[in-house]
Amino acid sequence: MNGQETVQSESLESPDIDQPLRGYIFIVGVSRSGTTLMKNILNQSDWIAIARENHFMGHLIGSEGMRQRFRKIGDLRSDQNVTRLVEYIYSKDFNRGSIFRKASSHWRWIIRRVEPQILTEKILASDRSDRALFSIIMQLFADRKGKPIMGEKTPAHYRYVSTLISWFPNARIIHMMRDPRGIYISEVHRRQK
Repeated sequence: MNGQETVQSESLESPDIDQPLRGYIFIVGVSRSGTTLMKNILNQSDWIAIARENHFMGHLIGSEGMRQRFRKIGDLRSDQNVTRLVEYIYSKDFNRGSIFRKASSHWRWIIRRVEPQILTEKILASDRSDRALFSIIMQLFADRKGKPIMGEKTPAHYRYVSTLISWFPNARIIHMMRDPRGIYISEVHRRQK
């Protein structure tokens, strides 16, 4: 071929989001360790859609996770409770969050970009488990971006890696680490802004 070769590979083609799910990626680590940078780098791929923080599993305080708040709605095997859950997610009470923080950025994205009816339909069509809800909120983002590999970046989810692996056995977990001195300086600068 005159010293030049033509590279042909599936990886060079555009992703087909109608293909079966290819996988999950979770980015975890302590705050200010580079998780946002990693999310932004991975989101440059035509294949990967990493959603923003959602604190679904938990926060620094485990009882502050979204799944714990959602359980207070009631058993989601009841269609009425699914409707109540979706109404709650789109309510001002939900967006205010808790005494510790307002709703995480991915939830605000869902409220702005996903119609309540779509979220309701996806939950009703699922097995309504915690795993299914978590998968749905990532899938909504990946579908909107037209990318087959989904994931999310919530630093505090490092405490829940065993659950993530149990729910998504083929997932990739990226645990970001940074020199503690760098984390301290970054946190000081963030708080001064």
